[in-house]
Amino acid sequence: MKVSVMGGGPAGLFFALLLKRADPSHQVTVLERNRRDETWGFGVVFSDATEEALAHAEAIAARVGLAAQLDKLAANLTVAGRKRLELARALATGPKLLLLDEVLAGLNPQEIAEVLPVVRAIRESGVTVFMIEHVMQAVMNLADTVFVLNEGRLIAEGPPAQIAGDVRVIEAYLGHGAAERLRRAALATSVAASGDAHA
Repeated sequence: MKVSVMGGGPAGLFFALLLKRADPSHQVTVLERNRRDETWGFGVVFSDATEEALAHAEAIAARVGLAAQLDKLAANLTVAGRKRLELARALATGPKLLLLDEVLAGLNPQEIAEVLPVVRAIRESGVTVFMIEHVMQAVMNLADTVFVLNEGRLIAEGPPAQIAGDVRVIEAYLGHGAAERLRRAALATSVAASGDAHA
C-alpha cells in the first residue's frame, strides 16, 4: 500500500480540523463519504483506492461507532451521527494533531456521554487532541491541561480539578459574585453536615 501525504511539513506532521458544524454531503452513504474522503483528499491518497480505501474506511467508521450505519445516507444520520462522520473524515487523514472546535455543541447529555469514550480512545491511540469546548463534562473528563479564555485573554491554566475551583473561571462563567456565593453555600452545607454528625 502506497500512501502519500498531501500537506504538512518536512517532518511529516499534519493535522485535521473538525468544527462544530457537521455538514457532510447528504447524498452518499457513510461508507461512500468516508471512502471518498480517504481516496480523493483530506490528506491521504491510496494507490489502490478500491479495496484498501474500503477496508480503511470501514475500520475508521468502526472506530467512531458508525460500523452499523455504513449503508445509511449521511442525510439520514442524527446530529450525533453526522458529528461522528465528520470525526471519521478527520481521522481518515491519519493526523498526529486533531483540532476539535466545539464538536459536542448541539448534542444531548446521552450523546455527549457516548462520544467522550470515542475522543478518549483517539487520544490514547497517540493522536494529540486539542479541544475548544464549552461542555464542561468533556473538559473535565478528557483534558490533561485546561486553558481558559475570557474576552480573548488567558485567565487560567492547569489541570481540570484546579480550573474547576479557580475563582477567576467561576466569575467569568457564572457571573460576578458567583465564587463567593458558592463558597458560602459549601460552607453552610459543611456546617449543616457537621451539626447532623454531632446530633
